[in-house]
Amino acid sequence: MAAAKAAATTLEQKLKSLVDAVDADAAAQVYAGAFGGLSLGESVKQGPAPPSSWSDGDGVKTATSVYAGAAQALEALASKAPLVLQEPSVTTDAAQAICKDVEKAANELQTAAALLQTDTAGAGAPLRAIARVNGRRLLDAWRSLAEALKTSKDVPQRTGIAWEAAQMCHKIPKSNRTAYRREFLQWAKELKDVLVEFEELLAQDYDDTEDAMDDPFGGLDDAYSPDSAPAAEAGIACLKVVGQLYKQALLTIDERGNAGKFDEVSSVYASADAVREAAVALGEELYAPLDADALRASLGAADQAVRRLAPLVAPAASDKLPPPPGLEQRWRAQWSAAVEAVKFIKS
Repeated sequence: MAAAKAAATTLEQKLKSLVDAVDADAAAQVYAGAFGGLSLGESVKQGPAPPSSWSDGDGVKTATSVYAGAAQALEALASKAPLVLQEPSVTTDAAQAICKDVEKAANELQTAAALLQTDTAGAGAPLRAIARVNGRRLLDAWRSLAEALKTSKDVPQRTGIAWEAAQMCHKIPKSNRTAYRREFLQWAKELKDVLVEFEELLAQDYDDTEDAMDDPFGGLDDAYSPDSAPAAEAGIACLKVVGQLYKQALLTIDERGNAGKFDEVSSVYASADAVREAAVALGEELYAPLDADALRASLGAADQAVRRLAPLVAPAASDKLPPPPGLEQRWRAQWSAAVEAVKFIKS
Protein backbone atom coordinates (compact mmCIF):
# COMPACT_ATOMS: atom_id res chain seq x y z
CA MET A 1 0.00 0.00 0.00
CA ALA A 2 3.04 2.30 0.27
CA ALA A 3 3.04 2.72 -3.52
CA ALA A 4 -0.63 3.75 -3.50
CA LYS A 5 -0.09 6.21 -0.67
CA ALA A 6 2.86 7.83 -2.44
CA ALA A 7 0.97 8.15 -5.73
CA ALA A 8 -2.12 9.55 -3.99
CA THR A 9 0.02 12.08 -2.13
CA THR A 10 1.51 13.35 -5.39
CA LEU A 11 -1.94 13.46 -6.96
CA GLU A 12 -3.37 15.45 -4.06
CA GLN A 13 -0.59 18.05 -4.37
CA LYS A 14 -1.19 18.36 -8.12
CA LEU A 15 -4.94 18.81 -7.67
CA LYS A 16 -4.39 21.41 -4.98
CA SER A 17 -2.23 23.41 -7.39
CA LEU A 18 -5.01 23.27 -10.01
CA VAL A 19 -7.62 24.46 -7.49
CA ASP A 20 -5.30 27.32 -6.51
CA ALA A 21 -4.90 28.22 -10.20
CA VAL A 22 -8.67 28.45 -10.66
CA ASP A 23 -8.95 30.69 -7.59
CA ALA A 24 -6.10 32.92 -8.75
CA ASP A 25 -7.58 33.23 -12.25
CA ALA A 26 -10.98 34.17 -10.82
CA ALA A 27 -9.48 36.78 -8.50
CA ALA A 28 -7.40 38.31 -11.29
CA GLN A 29 -10.44 38.68 -13.55
CA VAL A 30 -12.52 40.24 -10.79
CA TYR A 31 -9.83 42.85 -10.16
CA ALA A 32 -9.55 43.51 -13.89
CA GLY A 33 -13.32 43.79 -14.30
CA ALA A 34 -13.19 41.14 -17.02
CA PHE A 35 -16.35 39.17 -16.15
CA GLY A 36 -19.51 39.56 -18.17
CA GLY A 37 -18.17 40.40 -21.61
CA LEU A 38 -19.09 38.48 -24.73
CA SER A 39 -16.34 39.87 -26.96
CA LEU A 40 -15.23 37.43 -29.61
CA GLY A 41 -11.96 39.28 -30.15
CA GLU A 42 -10.16 40.05 -33.38
CA SER A 43 -9.46 36.40 -34.07
CA VAL A 44 -13.07 35.83 -35.18
CA LYS A 45 -13.88 37.27 -38.60
CA GLN A 46 -17.09 39.19 -39.17
CA GLY A 47 -19.57 37.13 -41.12
CA PRO A 48 -23.28 36.46 -41.39
CA ALA A 49 -25.57 36.79 -38.40
CA PRO A 50 -24.81 34.24 -35.67
CA PRO A 51 -27.01 31.16 -35.39
CA SER A 52 -29.64 30.89 -32.68
CA SER A 53 -27.13 29.27 -30.32
CA TRP A 54 -24.76 32.21 -30.92
CA SER A 55 -21.73 29.98 -30.47
CA ASP A 56 -20.16 30.94 -33.78
CA GLY A 57 -16.60 30.90 -32.46
CA ASP A 58 -14.50 27.74 -32.30
CA GLY A 59 -13.30 28.77 -28.84
CA VAL A 60 -16.59 28.04 -27.08
CA LYS A 61 -17.25 24.84 -28.98
CA THR A 62 -13.77 23.43 -28.43
CA ALA A 63 -13.48 24.44 -24.79
CA THR A 64 -16.89 23.12 -23.75
CA SER A 65 -16.22 19.84 -25.59
CA VAL A 66 -12.87 19.35 -23.84
CA TYR A 67 -14.37 20.40 -20.51
CA ALA A 68 -17.25 17.90 -20.76
CA GLY A 69 -14.96 15.11 -21.92
CA ALA A 70 -12.54 15.68 -19.05
CA ALA A 71 -15.41 15.68 -16.55
CA GLN A 72 -16.70 12.37 -17.90
CA ALA A 73 -13.21 10.91 -17.62
CA LEU A 74 -12.92 12.09 -14.01
CA GLU A 75 -16.31 10.55 -13.22
CA ALA A 76 -15.19 7.17 -14.56
CA LEU A 77 -11.84 7.43 -12.76
CA ALA A 78 -13.64 8.11 -9.48
CA SER A 79 -14.89 4.54 -9.72
CA LYS A 80 -11.67 3.01 -11.01
CA ALA A 81 -9.01 4.77 -8.91
CA PRO A 82 -10.24 3.56 -5.49
CA LEU A 83 -10.33 -0.03 -6.75
CA VAL A 84 -6.77 0.20 -8.02
CA LEU A 85 -5.20 2.17 -5.18
CA GLN A 86 -6.93 0.17 -2.43
CA GLU A 87 -5.78 -3.15 -3.85
CA PRO A 88 -3.32 -4.55 -1.26
CA SER A 89 -0.98 -5.87 -3.95
CA VAL A 90 -1.03 -2.77 -6.18
CA THR A 91 2.34 -2.09 -7.85
CA THR A 92 4.10 1.25 -8.05
CA ASP A 93 3.62 1.36 -11.82
CA ALA A 94 -0.12 0.67 -11.57
CA ALA A 95 -0.62 3.27 -8.83
CA GLN A 96 1.30 5.92 -10.73
CA ALA A 97 -0.49 5.11 -13.99
CA ILE A 98 -4.00 5.61 -12.58
CA CYS A 99 -2.96 8.83 -10.88
CA LYS A 100 -1.44 10.13 -14.12
CA ASP A 101 -4.76 9.47 -15.86
CA VAL A 102 -6.49 11.59 -13.21
CA GLU A 103 -3.89 14.34 -13.57
CA LYS A 104 -4.33 14.39 -17.35
CA ALA A 105 -8.11 14.76 -17.15
CA ALA A 106 -7.85 17.34 -14.36
CA ASN A 107 -5.36 19.39 -16.39
CA GLU A 108 -7.69 19.32 -19.39
CA LEU A 109 -10.62 20.46 -17.26
CA GLN A 110 -8.68 23.34 -15.69
CA THR A 111 -7.28 24.42 -19.07
CA ALA A 112 -10.72 24.42 -20.70
CA ALA A 113 -12.19 26.37 -17.78
CA ALA A 114 -9.37 28.92 -18.05
CA LEU A 115 -9.89 29.25 -21.82
CA LEU A 116 -13.58 29.99 -21.29
CA GLN A 117 -12.63 32.91 -19.01
CA THR A 118 -10.78 34.70 -21.83
CA ASP A 119 -12.50 37.32 -23.99
CA THR A 120 -11.33 35.73 -27.23
CA ALA A 121 -13.11 32.45 -26.45
CA GLY A 122 -16.48 34.18 -26.77
CA ALA A 123 -18.07 32.91 -23.56
CA GLY A 124 -20.53 35.20 -21.80
CA ALA A 125 -20.86 35.68 -18.06
CA PRO A 126 -23.19 32.72 -17.33
CA LEU A 127 -21.05 30.22 -19.25
CA ARG A 128 -17.88 31.55 -17.64
CA ALA A 129 -19.39 31.23 -14.18
CA ILE A 130 -20.65 27.68 -14.77
CA ALA A 131 -17.25 26.55 -16.04
CA ARG A 132 -15.36 28.24 -13.22
CA VAL A 133 -17.58 27.32 -10.27
CA ASN A 134 -18.39 23.74 -11.28
CA GLY A 135 -14.84 23.08 -12.43
CA ARG A 136 -13.41 24.23 -9.14
CA ARG A 137 -15.92 22.09 -7.25
CA LEU A 138 -14.87 19.00 -9.23
CA LEU A 139 -11.14 19.62 -8.86
CA ASP A 140 -11.54 20.18 -5.13
CA ALA A 141 -13.72 17.07 -4.81
CA TRP A 142 -10.96 15.06 -6.49
CA ARG A 143 -8.34 16.66 -4.23
CA SER A 144 -10.43 15.52 -1.27
CA LEU A 145 -10.77 12.03 -2.76
CA ALA A 146 -6.99 11.82 -3.28
CA GLU A 147 -6.53 12.75 0.36
CA ALA A 148 -8.94 9.97 1.34
CA LEU A 149 -7.09 7.46 -0.83
CA LYS A 150 -3.85 8.51 0.84
CA THR A 151 -5.25 7.93 4.34
CA SER A 152 -7.80 5.17 3.48
CA LYS A 153 -10.52 7.17 5.30
CA ASP A 154 -13.98 8.22 4.01
CA VAL A 155 -13.25 6.92 0.51
CA PRO A 156 -16.88 5.93 -0.40
CA GLN A 157 -18.32 9.28 0.74
CA ARG A 158 -15.72 11.33 -1.12
CA THR A 159 -16.07 9.16 -4.20
CA GLY A 160 -19.78 10.00 -4.25
CA ILE A 161 -19.03 13.72 -3.97
CA ALA A 162 -16.61 13.47 -6.91
CA TRP A 163 -19.23 11.63 -8.99
CA GLU A 164 -21.84 14.32 -8.37
CA ALA A 165 -19.40 17.12 -9.13
CA ALA A 166 -18.33 15.43 -12.37
CA GLN A 167 -21.92 15.01 -13.52
CA MET A 168 -22.52 18.74 -12.98
CA CYS A 169 -19.48 19.51 -15.12
CA HIS A 170 -20.15 17.28 -18.09
CA LYS A 171 -23.60 18.85 -18.41
CA ILE A 172 -22.02 22.23 -19.19
CA PRO A 173 -24.05 24.25 -21.74
CA LYS A 174 -22.62 23.96 -25.23
CA SER A 175 -23.56 27.51 -26.22
CA ASN A 176 -24.01 30.97 -24.75
CA ARG A 177 -27.72 30.95 -25.52
CA THR A 178 -28.24 27.80 -23.45
CA ALA A 179 -26.18 29.18 -20.58
CA TYR A 180 -28.12 32.45 -20.45
CA ARG A 181 -31.47 30.67 -20.65
CA ARG A 182 -30.50 28.20 -17.94
CA GLU A 183 -29.52 30.97 -15.53
CA PHE A 184 -32.56 33.13 -16.20
CA LEU A 185 -35.08 30.29 -16.07
CA GLN A 186 -33.57 28.88 -12.89
CA TRP A 187 -33.95 32.18 -11.06
CA ALA A 188 -37.43 32.71 -12.53
CA LYS A 189 -38.46 29.39 -10.97
CA GLU A 190 -36.92 30.36 -7.64
CA LEU A 191 -38.80 33.68 -7.72
CA LYS A 192 -42.05 31.88 -8.55
CA ASP A 193 -41.59 29.59 -5.53
CA VAL A 194 -40.89 32.57 -3.28
CA LEU A 195 -44.02 34.37 -4.51
CA VAL A 196 -46.12 31.30 -3.71
CA GLU A 197 -44.64 31.31 -0.21
CA PHE A 198 -45.45 34.99 0.26
CA GLU A 199 -49.02 34.47 -0.93
CA GLU A 200 -49.40 31.78 1.72
CA LEU A 201 -48.01 34.11 4.38
CA LEU A 202 -50.43 36.85 3.35
CA ALA A 203 -53.30 34.40 3.79
CA GLN A 204 -52.33 33.61 7.40
CA ASP A 205 -54.31 35.16 10.22
CA TYR A 206 -52.40 37.44 12.53
CA ASP A 207 -52.48 36.17 16.11
CA ASP A 208 -51.37 38.63 18.76
CA THR A 209 -52.56 36.62 21.74
CA GLU A 210 -50.29 35.87 24.66
CA ASP A 211 -49.67 32.32 23.39
CA ALA A 212 -48.46 33.66 20.05
CA MET A 213 -46.18 36.11 21.79
CA ASP A 214 -44.54 33.21 23.62
CA ASP A 215 -44.06 31.11 20.47
CA PRO A 216 -40.71 31.98 18.84
CA PHE A 217 -41.50 30.04 15.64
CA GLY A 218 -45.09 31.01 14.87
CA GLY A 219 -47.78 33.61 15.32
CA LEU A 220 -46.12 37.01 15.22
CA ASP A 221 -43.05 35.65 13.40
CA ASP A 222 -44.96 34.28 10.40
CA ALA A 223 -48.05 36.40 9.79
CA TYR A 224 -48.23 40.06 8.83
CA SER A 225 -49.71 42.51 11.31
CA PRO A 226 -52.64 44.66 10.09
CA ASP A 227 -50.39 47.71 9.72
CA SER A 228 -47.72 45.86 7.71
CA ALA A 229 -49.92 43.65 5.50
CA PRO A 230 -50.57 46.39 2.88
CA ALA A 231 -46.83 47.07 2.55
CA ALA A 232 -46.11 43.35 2.22
CA GLU A 233 -48.81 42.93 -0.42
CA ALA A 234 -47.54 45.92 -2.41
CA GLY A 235 -43.94 44.71 -2.13
CA ILE A 236 -44.93 41.26 -3.37
CA ALA A 237 -46.70 42.90 -6.32
CA CYS A 238 -43.40 44.65 -7.10
CA LEU A 239 -41.64 41.28 -7.19
CA LYS A 240 -44.22 39.99 -9.66
CA VAL A 241 -43.46 42.88 -12.02
CA VAL A 242 -39.73 42.16 -11.61
CA GLY A 243 -40.38 38.57 -12.70
CA GLN A 244 -42.09 39.75 -15.88
CA LEU A 245 -39.34 42.28 -16.56
CA TYR A 246 -36.74 39.55 -16.06
CA LYS A 247 -38.50 37.39 -18.64
CA GLN A 248 -38.48 40.33 -21.05
CA ALA A 249 -34.75 40.74 -20.45
CA LEU A 250 -34.18 37.11 -21.50
CA LEU A 251 -36.17 37.66 -24.70
CA THR A 252 -34.10 40.77 -25.38
CA ILE A 253 -30.82 38.96 -24.78
CA ASP A 254 -31.90 36.18 -27.14
CA GLU A 255 -32.85 38.66 -29.86
CA ARG A 256 -29.63 40.67 -29.48
CA GLY A 257 -27.55 37.48 -29.49
CA ASN A 258 -29.18 36.19 -32.64
CA ALA A 259 -28.38 39.55 -34.25
CA GLY A 260 -24.75 39.36 -33.16
CA LYS A 261 -25.05 42.45 -30.92
CA PHE A 262 -22.93 41.04 -28.14
CA ASP A 263 -22.20 44.37 -26.46
CA GLU A 264 -25.94 44.80 -25.97
CA VAL A 265 -26.22 41.23 -24.66
CA SER A 266 -23.67 42.05 -21.98
CA SER A 267 -25.33 45.36 -21.09
CA VAL A 268 -28.79 43.83 -20.70
CA TYR A 269 -27.39 40.92 -18.72
CA ALA A 270 -25.50 43.19 -16.30
CA SER A 271 -28.62 45.30 -15.70
CA ALA A 272 -30.82 42.21 -15.32
CA ASP A 273 -28.35 40.74 -12.83
CA ALA A 274 -28.52 43.97 -10.80
CA VAL A 275 -32.33 43.74 -10.81
CA ARG A 276 -32.12 40.15 -9.61
CA GLU A 277 -29.82 41.08 -6.73
CA ALA A 278 -32.11 43.97 -5.77
CA ALA A 279 -35.15 41.69 -5.93
CA VAL A 280 -33.47 39.09 -3.69
CA ALA A 281 -32.69 41.82 -1.14
CA LEU A 282 -36.26 43.10 -1.35
CA GLY A 283 -37.64 39.60 -0.84
CA GLU A 284 -35.54 39.16 2.29
CA GLU A 285 -37.11 42.32 3.77
CA LEU A 286 -40.67 41.15 3.00
CA TYR A 287 -40.68 38.45 5.68
CA ALA A 288 -42.55 39.39 8.84
CA PRO A 289 -42.02 41.31 10.97
CA LEU A 290 -41.35 44.16 8.56
CA ASP A 291 -38.75 46.82 9.25
CA ALA A 292 -39.95 50.07 7.68
CA ASP A 293 -36.50 51.63 7.18
CA ALA A 294 -34.93 48.47 5.73
CA LEU A 295 -37.91 47.82 3.43
CA ARG A 296 -37.89 51.43 2.21
CA ALA A 297 -34.19 51.18 1.40
CA SER A 298 -34.68 47.89 -0.49
CA LEU A 299 -37.54 49.36 -2.49
CA GLY A 300 -35.32 52.29 -3.43
CA ALA A 301 -32.50 50.04 -4.58
CA ALA A 302 -34.91 47.91 -6.61
CA ASP A 303 -36.38 51.02 -8.24
CA GLN A 304 -32.95 52.22 -9.35
CA ALA A 305 -32.12 48.82 -10.82
CA VAL A 306 -35.44 48.57 -12.67
CA ARG A 307 -35.02 52.09 -14.09
CA ARG A 308 -31.68 51.04 -15.60
CA LEU A 309 -33.00 47.80 -17.10
CA ALA A 310 -36.39 48.89 -18.43
CA PRO A 311 -35.08 51.08 -21.32
CA LEU A 312 -32.77 48.27 -22.46
CA VAL A 313 -35.61 45.83 -23.07
CA ALA A 314 -37.63 48.25 -25.18
CA PRO A 315 -38.32 46.79 -28.66
CA ALA A 316 -37.25 49.87 -30.62
CA ALA A 317 -34.16 48.14 -32.05
CA SER A 318 -36.09 45.31 -33.66
CA ASP A 319 -39.64 44.65 -34.80
CA LYS A 320 -39.09 40.96 -34.00
CA LEU A 321 -39.23 41.58 -30.25
CA PRO A 322 -42.70 41.90 -28.71
CA PRO A 323 -43.20 45.11 -26.75
CA PRO A 324 -43.14 44.89 -22.96
CA PRO A 325 -46.74 44.87 -21.65
CA GLY A 326 -46.52 48.26 -19.89
CA LEU A 327 -44.02 46.90 -17.40
CA GLU A 328 -42.31 50.19 -16.63
CA GLN A 329 -45.64 51.91 -15.93
CA ARG A 330 -46.82 48.98 -13.82
CA TRP A 331 -43.59 49.06 -11.86
CA ARG A 332 -43.97 52.76 -11.12
CA ALA A 333 -47.53 52.23 -9.89
CA GLN A 334 -46.71 49.22 -7.71
CA TRP A 335 -43.52 50.78 -6.36
CA SER A 336 -45.31 54.00 -5.43
CA ALA A 337 -48.03 52.01 -3.66
CA ALA A 338 -45.42 50.04 -1.73
CA VAL A 339 -43.51 53.16 -0.66
CA GLU A 340 -46.75 54.74 0.53
CA ALA A 341 -47.81 51.60 2.43
CA VAL A 342 -44.44 51.45 4.24
CA LYS A 343 -45.32 54.73 5.96
CA PHE A 344 -48.00 52.94 7.97
CA ILE A 345 -45.78 50.23 9.43
CA LYS A 346 -45.57 50.67 13.16
CA SER A 347 -42.17 50.36 14.78
